[in-house]
Amino acid sequence: MLSIFELASLLLFLSAAFGFLNRTLLHLPNSVGLLLLGLLASILLVSLELIFPDIALYDQVEQGHRQASSAIRAT
Repeated sequence: MLSIFELASLLLFLSAAFGFLNRTLLHLPNSVGLLLLGLLASILLVSLELIFPDIALYDQVEQGHRQASSAIRAT
């Protein structure tokens, strides 16, 4: 299970990577490019879970979200 700091660093890394891809390949405005790349990443994760049901990505993400939410509420 990822800690809150690892989740934050993962989110920061993904937003930087999506921003770089938008700047170099798509040439869209920043908000539109990040929105589209986030949407594509979400669709990819959902389709991976439908194709390979043994992975159970949604359960792992839900458990991580609950852990992060409880850590934020505790502070």
